[in-house]
Amino acid sequence: MAGLGLPALLPLVATAPDTVVLAVAVTGLALSGGALGLLMQAYTLLGISTAPPEHFGSAMATLALARQLGGSIGAAMFGWLLITMSGSPRAVPAVLDE
Repeated sequence: MAGLGLPALLPLVATAPDTVVLAVAVTGLALSGGALGLLMQAYTLLGISTAPPEHFGSAMATLALARQLGGSIGAAMFGWLLITMSGSPRAVPAVLDE
């Protein structure tokens, strides 16, 4: 939970020095990534164990597709949040122009 809570604090620490904001963001991302890495195998085993044996292949493919889509959409949304919450008036137009 700390990994998700630290990035949520970014708007509150936006007035702090850049090193503090960066430390909060990196720590939150590292904790979230570590927790997700530990839990991903358990989620895969849970998904496979609930499928009948003749559907293991399709269950694994569905899990892989959901993982890829979730990672791509999540990374895009988080990147957009970091850009829009940066406080720089030039951040969003710079991204949209390129």
